[in-house]
Amino acid sequence: MFALARCLPPYARKRLKEFLLALTSQVHQERLVPEPVDFRGVLSDPFEALSRVDPRQPVLVNVPLERCRTLGPVGFPPLAEAHHPYVLAMLEYLESNIQQYDESPLKLYFDHFQPQNAAELADVPGVDNDSNLHRKEAIELDFPWLASPGLEVKSMRNKFLRDDAAQFGKQLSGDDGLNYFGPVSSAKADLEMERVVYIIDSIKRNGYRVPAKQDHISGYLLKKGDSYVALPWGGQHRLAALGALGFRHAPFLLYRHRVTDRASVKSWPAVTSGDFSPEQALHLFDRIFAGRQPQQVEKVWPDVLKGCHHKINDDWQ
Repeated sequence: MFALARCLPPYARKRLKEFLLALTSQVHQERLVPEPVDFRGVLSDPFEALSRVDPRQPVLVNVPLERCRTLGPVGFPPLAEAHHPYVLAMLEYLESNIQQYDESPLKLYFDHFQPQNAAELADVPGVDNDSNLHRKEAIELDFPWLASPGLEVKSMRNKFLRDDAAQFGKQLSGDDGLNYFGPVSSAKADLEMERVVYIIDSIKRNGYRVPAKQDHISGYLLKKGDSYVALPWGGQHRLAALGALGFRHAPFLLYRHRVTDRASVKSWPAVTSGDFSPEQALHLFDRIFAGRQPQQVEKVWPDVLKGCHHKINDDWQ
């Protein structure tokens, strides 16, 4: 191998070195991740499951969909009765074969929920027009227990969007929009509808299968007393599909260090930075915990849905 490498031109040797380093790093990382302890069908309480393993050990538990919160700070449970836009889009596809974005509930959602800044997305009281939240873009907002709003969050989201779109052979960035809120570009809209159709067809054809431990939906737990809700790190589309197809639970890969207790609010990054007061951060925590959306969504979304097809109007209004 090394003799062959010496025969290559300098640029090729550099590329080979980069490839081998990346491969070695990936293998090393996979070895570092312990196998999860599978408590599905054994324990329903994720805190009890986490207490039974080494602090570094992940656990796999079934989380009720009603305890899941998706679309970031918007906080939708992935259920039709919660009027989750992706669940409704998938149901429209299942019921009426709606595959065009212009005819989908997704278009209604992205057209009507377009927060102008981080303050409108967070929807917390006592934020004046001179606040940092008003000056930040909506894409710069993260959960206050994870990060302060700013360019680092925006950069992270841009990278995630690029990597996510690349899996489908697309080249997108934050400029094309998020799947949390509008507006979105035509390319982003087409990709989201493509994913709606793909994930529903895949689960209908093959069932819900996870080929490797790294592919399980992984996320965070919000703890409030003895209760909890789960926030997915990824897997938003899969959770919506499970909700649309009538599943009531989803397997979650959970870690002890990814539990945020409401009582720890004073140590949250966006609180210590001064971007959120403790009261504002708790307001956002409690809204998401309760599965409520920002006022801009709550006030208009049920009325907007009247423009959808009969299944939504008759059964879920």
